[in-house]
Amino acid sequence: MSKVVIQGNASGTGNFTIAAPNSNTDRTLTLPDTSGTLVTGDDIAINGITSDYTSGTALNVDSNGIVTKPNHPMFRVHPNANSSHGTTDTKIALNIEEFDVGSNFDTTNYRFVAPVAGKYWFTYSTLIQVASGTSNYVRAWLYKNGSAYSDGLGDQGTYGAYQRLTISDSIDLAANDYVEVYAMGAISSAFTYAAYTWFAGYLIG
Repeated sequence: MSKVVIQGNASGTGNFTIAAPNSNTDRTLTLPDTSGTLVTGDDIAINGITSDYTSGTALNVDSNGIVTKPNHPMFRVHPNANSSHGTTDTKIALNIEEFDVGSNFDTTNYRFVAPVAGKYWFTYSTLIQVASGTSNYVRAWLYKNGSAYSDGLGDQGTYGAYQRLTISDSIDLAANDYVEVYAMGAISSAFTYAAYTWFAGYLIG
């Protein structure tokens, strides 16, 4: 027969209480058969699953088995005005938030700041037009910590034509690393349309 051991802590003065149920129904607590620590309160560690979350709901599983994480970092933003791009890199002024879980997007500096280390997925998409000339283009970059990381090119072979330019990439970020969007045109009259522009991202894991 297994033993039940209640071990006091010499350095602590708090009480450990097991309370009987306030009902006529029996309750049974079965401890894990595998080795490990079961802790409740501010810190939880159950067979490799840890949590320091102290209030609200960090993870929810509904009756259909659908898992949601209400505080999982994710955002979607867009600019409030059209922007014209010269022949040098220009940061896109993404200053309108559609949503920003965790408030990690900085609408003053137009950048996403990683709250925790991890792999993140980002997508930037815009409608572009070159107002004059032929064989011109708009090129856009995802910048990581102030340096170009990945890019996309919208090639304008026909004057005045519209084309959608999209960049998607996964980026490994440390806590407080940041990601921005830059663009430039082959000529100064190349521009993008705010109503058809967005930047979005989320933590993969």
